[in-house]
Amino acid sequence: MKQQQRKLWESYACIRFPTLIGAEMVGTDTIKNKIACDSANAEDHIKFATQYIDMGFNQLFFHSAHPDQHAFLESYARDVLPRLRQKSK
Repeated sequence: MKQQQRKLWESYACIRFPTLIGAEMVGTDTIKNKIACDSANAEDHIKFATQYIDMGFNQLFFHSAHPDQHAFLESYARDVLPRLRQKSK
């Protein structure tokens, strides 16, 4: 596993499974924008996803908790996914 991927996984494991690695619990301020992008700005989502593409991830999953899923999918298809496809080539 690449060093960056391992570091990311360790951060995730620390947040989700603190007892597995002897870490202490953290609050939402500590993890904000580390494992998710909470923004309405397409550029923020592109930047966030690009870090994973640059680490070699070849599958990314996107989710919105907003009730208007149709609008989310349309905006991602229009504003985010085409730019991410260019970066992943």
